[in-house]
Amino acid sequence: MEQFNPFLDLPDDILYHILIFIKHPTYRAYILCHLIQPLQTAIHKSIEFERNDLWTLILNEYKHSDSSNLIRNSMNVAATSRRCSQRLQVRQKAIKSIVREAHLQIYQQTELAHYFITEFAHSSKKSLSLKELRKVLNKYGGPSIRCNRKASVGGTILIECCRARYVRERVILSCARELIEKRGALPDISSEEKTKKLKKYHENNICENPRVGGLTPLCIAAARGMPLLVRYLLKKGASTNLKGTGSFRLFSNPNKSITGSFTPLEFATTMRNAEINCGVNMEDLVSLETCIKMLSKTDSTKDRNK
Repeated sequence: MEQFNPFLDLPDDILYHILIFIKHPTYRAYILCHLIQPLQTAIHKSIEFERNDLWTLILNEYKHSDSSNLIRNSMNVAATSRRCSQRLQVRQKAIKSIVREAHLQIYQQTELAHYFITEFAHSSKKSLSLKELRKVLNKYGGPSIRCNRKASVGGTILIECCRARYVRERVILSCARELIEKRGALPDISSEEKTKKLKKYHENNICENPRVGGLTPLCIAAARGMPLLVRYLLKKGASTNLKGTGSFRLFSNPNKSITGSFTPLEFATTMRNAEINCGVNMEDLVSLETCIKMLSKTDSTKDRNK
């Protein structure tokens, strides 16, 4: 007797609305291909051959990107006749292939967006601003841009904004708000680079892999002494326990730096102590001290709640 599976009886539009509650756009294909499809042979067959309308709905999520030609092609494919089961299967597989192509194109656009935002973040001539951030994001993917995708070199777009130089902290804070509240950026994805093996895997599969390690946005904000950003990231659920590995130059002496693997609180404390050893007065370390107090208070609250 064949095992009952409610997934197989769900209409495509109902299944699509379920996926909406599970993941952001452009992540839903990954859920289907890598989490649901391997569960059962019948499910694999359903997703691979019998979910034409579902794949068309998913493909429409890329309509704000430069993959509009792919979407138009998919509509032509969807309009083909259903005269025989063999041709139907070929058509359905074609739509899934178009989704894969559109997905990889979004990946390439995200890489471009990451590159230009990094240029703004480290340029003294044309520095980062909320206006420039929105301009780049809208140009390279709009709502479909994959903000939680780590670039092949470096971290996420949020991390690059936290690293921005030649700008006030409030500018970085406004960019972080844009990414987290309107673009679905997650505050705990680190700057750890992918291995070549993982990079090749991601290029050939519809998949995301937000691993933890490297420098998190909170580590960067704490080490740089940005209390407004630290407060905001804590409010958005950033973890104070995740350690980051990296190096930060001292404010008082750019020729010296701190290096190691620390929690956000440890980064801020180590930076403060290094500045004091270089002769900096406590009056000039108010921002770092504020970050330390906030992080210490958050850790104390967590300990009491355990």
